[in-house]
Amino acid sequence: MQFRTARSDDPAGLAELIYLADLAHYPSSGYALSIGGTREHQLSQISKLVRAKAESPFHFSHFDVAEANGGSTIAACVAGFDKARTDPQMVPALLEIGWSSQEIEETGHRIAPIVDCVPEVPPGTWTIEHVATLPHYRGQGLARQLLERALNRGAALGYVKASLDVFIGNTKARALYAAAGFTHVCEFGHGPMRQYLGRDPVERMGRSLVGWYN
Repeated sequence: MQFRTARSDDPAGLAELIYLADLAHYPSSGYALSIGGTREHQLSQISKLVRAKAESPFHFSHFDVAEANGGSTIAACVAGFDKARTDPQMVPALLEIGWSSQEIEETGHRIAPIVDCVPEVPPGTWTIEHVATLPHYRGQGLARQLLERALNRGAALGYVKASLDVFIGNTKARALYAAAGFTHVCEFGHGPMRQYLGRDPVERMGRSLVGWYN
């Protein structure tokens, strides 16, 4: 197994893992609400966002990956980024991959109840997102090692704390984050998550990065 930063030729593998990260232990992906259409359509749109020039939260440059089978398979990934920099790039990225302004506006209305319940991330925070491993490669500690790489990258860039969100029912993921030093910050989405996604509310977890570098 090889660990490396993601490249621009990784979109298909990253898209599958990004989809799995959002799917978690639920029967359908949240991208059914935000993107719509079939699973294949959702993966296609995510893949385009991965390789777009606009560096949205899906951009390949934010990811560390584990590759297997001589590099032919991306087995796991973790993304780390500054939401203050990436979130404003979401609309430019969607326009770049062919979405119309009307489509973006309609999507914004659909997901507004979800977005509105998410607490703001304080300045100086390194956000961890898109944590996933292909089913065949689980249980090998890949997510743990990639999470460490992502936290190291944030610390090296001078970020003082890290933050991530996890669905309360995703006990395996929460155990991984707790083992990496993340602790409870708050909960949110008790109404909207169930109403619009049929999911559990979300727990925000955080940890300090001051003096932390492995």
